[in-house]
Amino acid sequence: MKTPLKDGLQQVIAENRHRFHMPGHKGRQDFLLPLQWDFTEISETDDLHHPVGILKESQEQAARIYGAKETYYLVNGSTGGLEAALLAALAPGDRVVVPRNAHQSIHYGIEFAGAEPIYLMPIQGKNGLVAGVDPLAFRSVIETKKPVAAVFTYPTYEGVCWDLQSLIAICREHGVISIVDEAHGAHFSFFPSLPQSAVEMNADLVVQSAHKMLPAPTQTALLHRGSDLVPRAWIREALRRTQTSSPSYLLLLGMEEAICWMSRQKDPEELPALESCRETIRNLSGIELLEGENQDPYKFVISALKRGLSGPKLVQALRVSGIEPEWQRGDQVLLMGAPYQSRTAGIALIKALDALPAGEPIEGSIGPRGIQEIPERVMTTLQARRANRAWVAMDESVGEILAENLTPYPPGIPAILAGERMTKEIARYLKRMQDEKGTIYGGNDRIPIVCELNG
Repeated sequence: MKTPLKDGLQQVIAENRHRFHMPGHKGRQDFLLPLQWDFTEISETDDLHHPVGILKESQEQAARIYGAKETYYLVNGSTGGLEAALLAALAPGDRVVVPRNAHQSIHYGIEFAGAEPIYLMPIQGKNGLVAGVDPLAFRSVIETKKPVAAVFTYPTYEGVCWDLQSLIAICREHGVISIVDEAHGAHFSFFPSLPQSAVEMNADLVVQSAHKMLPAPTQTALLHRGSDLVPRAWIREALRRTQTSSPSYLLLLGMEEAICWMSRQKDPEELPALESCRETIRNLSGIELLEGENQDPYKFVISALKRGLSGPKLVQALRVSGIEPEWQRGDQVLLMGAPYQSRTAGIALIKALDALPAGEPIEGSIGPRGIQEIPERVMTTLQARRANRAWVAMDESVGEILAENLTPYPPGIPAILAGERMTKEIARYLKRMQDEKGTIYGGNDRIPIVCELNG
């Protein structure tokens, strides 16, 4: 594999010129970061917003590896990429179909574009894991509401994959732009035995977080253009709005390095060991491994209720054993593996789970725990945010109009949006998050509600 960005920067470093340009560290190596690799847009280092040299070559190579028409490096995470995709695809007043389990960045992107969201609830399994939206319901919305675009979350945060191909086909049949939040699926294209990537399904726009599953720095992501339905010029213009004009070359270089490393990995060497690890966990007494019908094997969703451990207690026990989970919701705990992770980590996880104490089983079901309703929308999000507001306790917010999105983090999926009326079910869900000391963006202590419209 070529490394045009790395080679180009290395050549500039070797010339050892005094850097009378940004950034302020001037390439000195006195700090923790390898700052000699961090540049600004001088003639040799190219320009992310108008690439003609080494960045152009690096992105073109990434597009070939992924099988996309074009690939854009992102330095503001999948958040910036999804907002750019929505700004490029939508005009004010356009309708867009959105799964209710969409990440907060998608809701913000729709708001920025001035578009009208049409929400659909995702299908939820008996084990509490959600998947995609129902194809019949989706087709009905497409045919009756005539949206311009549709957004899909694939895979889910928990690694559940589903029949995205059928929904992309419906979009193509009706000329609807398909935008896929594949933040957790940047590794799919490298291993044939993993679920298929939305890029391979020829979705129109696909956004992937490089840092979530590839060995890339935090904040790095990729936007793939899979068709000509959204003009290239619109995408580039949208990216200029959502990304800094001074991108870090450490982040850009980290993406190139990660993609090149992934392209050298061998499917047969990696995945049998991973599946063996999963099978061992499935057979541990009192441990449940929750899985979707088509599951990313790197995502482990665990419950230990049969060993008498609630979700918070399971997290605590794992941390004591040297295992740091990604996330806990209710009685489910998510652990994220990755291709770059040492295989000894899987062995350590098995040992930690096997060593969990065997207490009195906790009665009840581990799922479904998620919200199963779409609340009433009373006003637009912008109207709600500009209204006069008051702050109340969670229990007192039922029946009130929210002045801000309330978003448990992680994973950053809003439970209720500004302008919607709080329900008992959603309040119960969020109260449990509060009781478990979870973070809720927009309302950790008191809940902002609309008390009077301005003007």
